[in-house]
Amino acid sequence: MGTPHAGADHLIIGREPLRHRRATRLRRSHPPVHVRSVLVVRIKQYVYFGISSEVLTAEKIAERIGLEPDKTMVRASRTEDPPRPRRHKWEAGSYEPGLDISDHVSRVIARVEPARDAMRALVDDGDVQAWLQFVRTFGADDGEEEIIEETPEGLVKLSGQHQLLGWHLHRNVLTFLHDVGAEIDADEYG
Repeated sequence: MGTPHAGADHLIIGREPLRHRRATRLRRSHPPVHVRSVLVVRIKQYVYFGISSEVLTAEKIAERIGLEPDKTMVRASRTEDPPRPRRHKWEAGSYEPGLDISDHVSRVIARVEPARDAMRALVDDGDVQAWLQFVRTFGADDGEEEIIEETPEGLVKLSGQHQLLGWHLHRNVLTFLHDVGAEIDADEYG
């Protein structure tokens, strides 16, 4: 668990009451029982709404839905046989560092919401797939570090409760995804 240490401002692990597991008081008047070094995990994450097709190019998709993409992929642009990528792709996303997944999702949905009916018509034609994609990379060199700060009450958040972890989808997001016939895909790397 660590070695006993008599330093003044260390995160205390061990022998704390159960109610203090999420926020542990810094002990300045008593020597710590155990000290654990804090592993800093960097997280990079982003969200995009994607539409792909074997038939329709990203330009045709943009024309049909009336929205310009942030990124595109061209079918068979890397190899022709087998085709890689396998499908053309249109993508609109939120890539700003420091936002949690829920904030990224809100930004993406606000951007694509005006094309709701056009997206549904495109999906109903059967030539495309639509999805909301979450991408999270643990240990990314350019990721956000976990913030561990002391509160005015002397409490410190324990390591492993990174501010970017977790997410929530509001009802309006689920309704939108249902209305346009989109799926949810989450990729995590690290």
